[in-house]
Amino acid sequence: MTTVENLVELQGSGVSSGSDGHGERSIFQTRLSATKENSVIPMPQCARVGQPETAEKCRILIVDDNKDLATSLARLLGLLGHEVEVVFDGRKGIEAKKKDN
Repeated sequence: MTTVENLVELQGSGVSSGSDGHGERSIFQTRLSATKENSVIPMPQCARVGQPETAEKCRILIVDDNKDLATSLARLLGLLGHEVEVVFDGRKGIEAKKKDN
């Protein structure tokens, strides 16, 4: 089972895929449940552009293999005053999250 399937199924939803054959298009579908209890994780009210300096600063972990995108996003969030960590693969993301707990 893939990571995507695991994450989606934890939320009470599902993933499916199909193809018309070799060399043909592939279709990937993710069904997300909007009605499952506790499916929404409350997020802190992080500082946003134009908010007063009293807004909460967040600790943010960016996990993305697109180094340019991840680095640019980290810089932007850092300019907003957030504490940002960037890693470039899933395994390092899990390690960083474990370190945080």
